[in-house]
Amino acid sequence: DDGGKMVKSERCAIWEHYTRNGGAFWVVIDKTYDDRIVGCIGITKRLIKDDKSTSRSYEIHRLTVHPDYRGKGTGKFLLQTAEDFVQLKEYIGTTALYATTPEIMEAANSFYLAHSYEDIGSVQLGNMNIKTYRKIIVHSNE
Repeated sequence: DDGGKMVKSERCAIWEHYTRNGGAFWVVIDKTYDDRIVGCIGITKRLIKDDKSTSRSYEIHRLTVHPDYRGKGTGKFLLQTAEDFVQLKEYIGTTALYATTPEIMEAANSFYLAHSYEDIGSVQLGNMNIKTYRKIIVHSNE
């Protein structure tokens, strides 16, 4: 166990993966505790094409907060950072943000609902029920 640390090359590989897909990845570090990683979030761009239009959307990945730091605003800060990123990347209209999480992760499900994400359904993957949440971001630059 590295105590929550990653070597620089691993951080770069993660960043490259997310930015290659039109997104980003953020990490929150506790500088008072030997640079411990206490939370992270990734976001990637998704293009959904149909016969009528192409809609812009992003998917949230890996929103995780260390148990010792939950309830202290770290998750809210990470989620807001991802939403702000979408506001900066997209200028007009609306953009949908999606997040998925297993139904058994009650805290994660409650977290998305508390931050104005709508439960839009679930799918069964093996023995696990996976819930999908969506939030529509309305861009103010129109």
